[in-house]
Amino acid sequence: MNIAIVDDIAAERALLRSRLERQLSRRNIQANLLEYDTGEAFLSSCAKLQFAVLFLDIYMDGVNGIETAKQFRSMDTHCLLIFTTTSTDHALEASVSAPCTICQALYRRDDFPT
Repeated sequence: MNIAIVDDIAAERALLRSRLERQLSRRNIQANLLEYDTGEAFLSSCAKLQFAVLFLDIYMDGVNGIETAKQFRSMDTHCLLIFTTTSTDHALEASVSAPCTICQALYRRDDFPT
């Protein structure tokens, strides 16, 4: 299973990756976690790889997360799409443009199981 983490901030990608690795390990789930620092880099890899889950930041330089999601959805309608953002400004637009789960800083919450 391939899981993509797309965020232009390396520290945010590393934090989410760490939490995902911990949760996947606890559940004995094998997955390839792939990180991308731009929407463009992620979209170019979609020609070669299929993803089961996509964690996608909304605010990024270049192609933002909403536009990345729209382009991705035109290629893949089955992947679970989860927006990771600290802002609710574009939450409605994101969910309408690319049906997904909105996740507002989920991996920072104190009650997130570690």
